[in-house]
Amino acid sequence: VHFQILAQELGPATNLSTLVNVTVYLADVNDNAPVFEQNDYIVDLPENMTAGTRVVQVHATDVDTAGLGGRVRYTQILGPHNTSLNLDPASGVVTVAINNHGFDREAMPEYHLYVEARDDDGIGNRAQVPLVIRLIDVNDETPTFEKPLYEFILAADLRNFTVPAFIRATDGDAEAPNNEVRYELIYGNYENKFFLHPITGELKLNAPLVPRTGSQSAVGGLRRRRQTSGVLPPNLASTGTTSQQQQKESDVFVLTARAFDLGVPVRYSTATIRVYPPESRTRTVTFIVPGSDPDRKKVQDTLADITGGRVIIQEVRPYRTGDGGIPTDLIGAGGGGSGTERSVVIATILYDADSVVDIAKIQQRLSINGTVTNIISQEERSAILYKAENRVLFWLLIFLAILLALGILTLLLC
Repeated sequence: VHFQILAQELGPATNLSTLVNVTVYLADVNDNAPVFEQNDYIVDLPENMTAGTRVVQVHATDVDTAGLGGRVRYTQILGPHNTSLNLDPASGVVTVAINNHGFDREAMPEYHLYVEARDDDGIGNRAQVPLVIRLIDVNDETPTFEKPLYEFILAADLRNFTVPAFIRATDGDAEAPNNEVRYELIYGNYENKFFLHPITGELKLNAPLVPRTGSQSAVGGLRRRRQTSGVLPPNLASTGTTSQQQQKESDVFVLTARAFDLGVPVRYSTATIRVYPPESRTRTVTFIVPGSDPDRKKVQDTLADITGGRVIIQEVRPYRTGDGGIPTDLIGAGGGGSGTERSVVIATILYDADSVVDIAKIQQRLSINGTVTNIISQEERSAILYKAENRVLFWLLIFLAILLALGILTLLLC
């Protein structure tokens, strides 16, 4: 800094003065923080990026000049999965550190992090800038069926099914077309009898099925099994197998459905569809079971033991008072409103000619406490015991009241 100082006399007779030049040298101190060239950094990267992938390069400057005050170093990355990224302290280049980085488009579409820079060679004033990583969805999820086996029963007129026949698969990818699912039949649809809607997944008949004679059923069933497995089924090779059993097996259509997505590469999974013929031994029954969300497999096994048939659960829903016209006195007072939750299970029972009900097996299942297969839960047993105790106490109080009345009457008469 350059300036002059003026010295001047203030006497009455003279007015002399002089000037001197002054130069002041300022010593720089580290009083400025680094400044990034951009307000934020936004990048788009595929979610399957691998180690070494370049993410972005940040750059900051510092106006301080003396010593190391103006020397900027990039010190750290702050935010989710920050340990999965590398930051070069000198250049500011950010790269992916590991393959298993944790950045997942299905979990979060974008990740917000911060890059920090400090002057004085990395120990001085600091500044931060936002780093936004927007993930591009890739086809890394496979369509998954809700269950591996679907079972449907043909209606009596052989034109449709007893209930709408839908199969469903979901894809966990975040964006189309990677999460768009299509359906197709890949095995078992010989003679093109069935049609599977490619978008809705509804199974229909192309035309009414024609009832077959016993010989046609056996031959047709043998052809289907040969085409499916490529070998002769042991039950047809055995001399002890009856034609009735052969016909019963051949009347069941076994289809294989595939669900695939529209991404690249295409990913798919399969499920089995069993179509049963209409039978007079088929019944749809409504059951009431304890619990708000019963285990379908356990309930199905228990009902199969109780009924002696093959059980296909069509629907499970919470029970409400008066639901479906079910009398509340059949399931206890209050219809499940006294603290005990129940569920309505609608199931189709298929009875064979040789259906067997094993009472011992039923007793064994119902004796297991703490499972949904109990017809009477522990809470219900406690409620029944509580009601019984209250009933005994009620009659005991009445008996004591009668004795007291008799005593008072005796005293009055005496």
